[in-house]
Amino acid sequence: MRKHWKLKKPVAVVTSIALAFSLAVAPGVASARVAQDGLAVGATAISDVPEWAVDDGSNASALTAQAALPSKYDLRSDGLVTPVKSQSPWQTCWAFAGIAAAETSMLSATGSKYDKQTNDVDLSERHLAYFALHPVTEVDDPAQAGEGMYTMSSDRNAAFDAGGLPVYITTLFSQGVGPQAEAMFPYRGVDAQGESRLGTQAFESDPEGTTLLLYASTEGMTADEYKEKLEKEARDTGSTYAEVLKPKREEAKKYCENDHTYFYLDDWTIPATDGSGNSNRTLTPFMTLRDGNVLPEYQNDDNTPNDQSIAAMKQELVNGHGVTIAYKPDKARPSESGDSRYINRDTWAQYTFERADANHAVCIVGYDDGYSKDNFTHTVYKKDAAGNPIVDDEGKPIVDDDATAASTPPGNGAWIVRNSWGSETDKTKDDLGNVINNGTYGVRDENGKATGYFYLSYYDKNISQVETMAFSPDLLEAAGDYEVLQHDYMPAQSGFYTTPATADVTSSANVFEAPQDLSIKAVSTRTSEENQRVTFAIYELKDGATEPTDGTMLYRTSRNFEYAGFHRLDLDWAIDVKAGKKIAVVSTASTLGSDGTRRYSASANQAFSKQSVEFLNGLNYPVKLYGEAVVNEGESFLYSNGQWVDWSKHIAALPKSTEKFASVAPFPGDTYIEQFPIDNFSIKLYAVPADQNPVDLSAAEVAVEAATYSGGAPVEPKVTVKLGGAELRAGSDYAVSYVNNKKAGSAVAVVKGKGSYTGSAAKAFTIAKAANTMKAVPKAKVNKVKLSKLKKETQVIAKAKAFKVTKAKGKVTFKKAKGNKKIAVSKAGKVTVKKGLKKGTYKVKVKVTAAGNANYKKATKTVTLKVKVA
Repeated sequence: MRKHWKLKKPVAVVTSIALAFSLAVAPGVASARVAQDGLAVGATAISDVPEWAVDDGSNASALTAQAALPSKYDLRSDGLVTPVKSQSPWQTCWAFAGIAAAETSMLSATGSKYDKQTNDVDLSERHLAYFALHPVTEVDDPAQAGEGMYTMSSDRNAAFDAGGLPVYITTLFSQGVGPQAEAMFPYRGVDAQGESRLGTQAFESDPEGTTLLLYASTEGMTADEYKEKLEKEARDTGSTYAEVLKPKREEAKKYCENDHTYFYLDDWTIPATDGSGNSNRTLTPFMTLRDGNVLPEYQNDDNTPNDQSIAAMKQELVNGHGVTIAYKPDKARPSESGDSRYINRDTWAQYTFERADANHAVCIVGYDDGYSKDNFTHTVYKKDAAGNPIVDDEGKPIVDDDATAASTPPGNGAWIVRNSWGSETDKTKDDLGNVINNGTYGVRDENGKATGYFYLSYYDKNISQVETMAFSPDLLEAAGDYEVLQHDYMPAQSGFYTTPATADVTSSANVFEAPQDLSIKAVSTRTSEENQRVTFAIYELKDGATEPTDGTMLYRTSRNFEYAGFHRLDLDWAIDVKAGKKIAVVSTASTLGSDGTRRYSASANQAFSKQSVEFLNGLNYPVKLYGEAVVNEGESFLYSNGQWVDWSKHIAALPKSTEKFASVAPFPGDTYIEQFPIDNFSIKLYAVPADQNPVDLSAAEVAVEAATYSGGAPVEPKVTVKLGGAELRAGSDYAVSYVNNKKAGSAVAVVKGKGSYTGSAAKAFTIAKAANTMKAVPKAKVNKVKLSKLKKETQVIAKAKAFKVTKAKGKVTFKKAKGNKKIAVSKAGKVTVKKGLKKGTYKVKVKVTAAGNANYKKATKTVTLKVKVA
């Protein structure tokens, strides 16, 4: 039997965040319980669409405009941003940007604010960077052992210096792996138990080099840059370089002797298992990923900002989510010295005005539409190909007039960005007493201290890889014990392998075997493009089934997903599965074509093979990572051309050659898969162990809130269920249905147990009559009666001319309440002006009554009529 992960609880977790919140799903929801014949109740049978792909909801719509956004917003103002950290000494900016976004999104999800005194939200970049770039092991998942990312270097710390992509973050988190608490895996060369591994060996072998590297790493510099800084200090103070270096070398020696390990030569690796043989990778996080959204591309074809992307980023920020991006920073390190091509170091306003390769990741925490474009303007000096300043005959740097003019963006507006190069305002001490997260980069505060933040123009030409995350604690309600059933561990390093879009139904499926009695709570997928609609169908398979739909359909639902990326969907009710039973999840993804018809496709993660990376390195492409996929027979299936095929066989039959880049010759390898490994489908199930002794709800105390008739629509008042004095949770502990709830009068709420509860209980309640909607006013401002006629005989004003009565429920009657005795009003509303009334204007108050009916109350309005005799 295939073994799946059983995630274990960590020794220490963050405890101050309330583990309960809800996240709204995308609009256009269509969910239906499956009837005995396999079709959803209320669904329409469509002859050319298989039952698992039937969608009885709306089609996916284009991205729609949100409510008006404020012109300025900063997550810091709502206490949703944690302190700035320093990534030194590694190229782990991507992990720091991702963790910063995760910390913000978690605070937002729980309605909490960051508390600097308790530092209660501090997640581990080291755990993320290490396990995102290392494959799963036999301990993690025997069937998929060896799948994941690998570094080209054999250096033990290579994963921390290989760079990374946002997709590595969401791929890891979607597996139920991380984010973990910083206290368990601190950002230093020490394992989770605090065991040091450095000693004095590095210092004894190279005292000067170790000293320079150690101090340089604390300031975000290279050793050579730090040496130049010390040499300048020596010149400025009239000292020698040796004299300036000496006290620092003595401190460095003490540092190494005391085994303080914030040093690149130390061992930063994390053991695959802890002392008990349990996986360090699969420790249960205190929150789990619900969505990893890939927002629309930032640049249009003409290199101008995409308004749709900007609007989406702003909306995500206002929703409480940090936004991770990649961009091209200035060449200068995070220090005050040196000229800058793209950043004004007086205002710390960055604008990369020319196309370049993005090489740094950061987290956006706010925006300001009114931030002046003039704040970006600065003098740019000419440099040679090596980056050295070009000077005139007097040794003065020469101004680059074109670049200086280009340093001003076309318009106002800037993102407020959190960097990972440390700050003076957020530096602190760790549990070993070391000063960490120190840096001199960024906007200055009122005291002149570096904050670690900068402004980035809306018009920057290199913003890319825009992503956000949303988290949820709902899978951890079973004492932190839950299962992730999955076959995909390799990120989409080189994008997606996608089948051709077609009008014929194309579906993907994964088959899992339950390792124990489970209660399935959620399903997930990874969409390859925005505005996809996905229909999920869950099957319990027959013994000996050879296809993923050879069994009984237990559940089907459809959802719109506005953005590409990872999406987890909670089921409307839990599905209990016995140990050893096989369960299949079928995913049918579609988009709307330009002609309004659906186009179906299936996609799977794709990476570079080791052969391909070696080939790219030979062409001076600095790729440091490659992926390996393990696709076994019977795990994933593709439905295409009216039949199911095992995904492993589909991959094996792919063409024997391909060309990834037009400017590069075909990669080596005999088959596509040797060049670009393709993974199983990114379809997962999330489950908790099934309760072996469910509790009967028949004795539960059920309370129903007051209810009022709603025009014929079903009335579903809130129901509260208590058992033994404890309030149960709607949705996870019980489901509610209603009987006779469309009319005023007696109705019944029926509560049925779910998850750890069984049986049912009922509570009668009354649907009160609704208020009568009658409106009554005079038909005319004045009812005129001619005196000449009135002298001869009594005059009558018809009801239709005297009163305007609308929306009355029940029979309408009229009764005079006050007025001249010669003016009478009949029950039917006829107004009689009797002979003999003298010339003048008279007011008559009339009570208009709607009797109501079975669903509406009686109502009375007072109307004042004016009768003018002239």
